[in-house]
Amino acid sequence: MHAICAVVFDLDDTLYPELQFVQSGFRAVSAYLRTQGIIGNDIYPNLWGKFCDEVRGTVFNEVLCEEFGSADPTLVEQLVAVYRLHQPCISLYPDALPVLSFCSRHFKTGLLSDGLALTQQNKIMALRIRHFFNAVLLTDMLGREFWKPHRAGYENIASALGVAGTACVYVGDNPAKDFIGARACGWKTVRIQRSEGIYAATVAPPENDADYCIESLEELGALLGW
Repeated sequence: MHAICAVVFDLDDTLYPELQFVQSGFRAVSAYLRTQGIIGNDIYPNLWGKFCDEVRGTVFNEVLCEEFGSADPTLVEQLVAVYRLHQPCISLYPDALPVLSFCSRHFKTGLLSDGLALTQQNKIMALRIRHFFNAVLLTDMLGREFWKPHRAGYENIASALGVAGTACVYVGDNPAKDFIGARACGWKTVRIQRSEGIYAATVAPPENDADYCIESLEELGALLGW
């Protein structure tokens, strides 16, 4: 990989384990229900168990139905807000900190991430990584229609970094969306395929997948010629 001037990272399952956020959010929801006097017991094990059983989108409804026989839509909305907006207890992957430190000294660096903007901002603050990046772009700030795989995020952050797309590399984990827009803008792409990642088993057509695949961020060194 030659003539790379900017390294742009995804956030979830690239720099930290996304399942940590899920667990943190479920703990926050359980604590909220107890402090509000709605449910006296700790329902975290039930929430996490349902998630592990592949329940998505309706986990709060199901737990409330088990507790009360029905799920109050207003309470469900409150729990979703608690989950999304809580101050998360999360930490970087061990390989992330040294790589971010090195890249911030030798390249222009960026962070490009999907998701609710406030949620992603809370994650960045919890991880204490903002100072590593010359530019941070949360696609939600552009509008939901501009989330990845739309190319707008890549174009905007390259402009903010003052670098042509052909001199950028994007490091992400989800081939279903992370690399399509990047490749359309002429970027090089690297997939970090961690065994515990939510999208580790996702298979995408070759035209949507990354140019390179690694299992640790430390392998970026060989690709970028450190």
